[in-house]
Amino acid sequence: RKKRKRATMGDWDAGTKSTVQKIPLLKTKAGPRDKEEWPKRLKEEYTALIKYVQLNKGSDQDWFTISSNKEGTHWSGKCWYIHNLLKYEFDLQFDIPVTYPVSVQVSLSLSVHLTQRWGE
Repeated sequence: RKKRKRATMGDWDAGTKSTVQKIPLLKTKAGPRDKEEWPKRLKEEYTALIKYVQLNKGSDQDWFTISSNKEGTHWSGKCWYIHNLLKYEFDLQFDIPVTYPVSVQVSLSLSVHLTQRWGE
């Protein structure tokens, strides 16, 4: 298996950099096992996600909805893509690993499915 080069902000286009710079940074390093710090981290996650959704809606680039369970460990929603005036909609769901954020290898079955189907 080929090792992927980790993307840095230097690899991003100007629009992506601009958007990312408007999203609040996540400062608390805690996962679901950390009962005291996890709520603080989860609040930071929600704040960043809300800001990202607001930015997308403000520029008419809305492309997903997402919500989590009360503990913030299971997330689900929908994402969509419009091509040639056809809307392609996909279910989105993933679980946060108990070792998060140390192991950020959250694997979305959607991306695996799309990769296998369209070879991207």
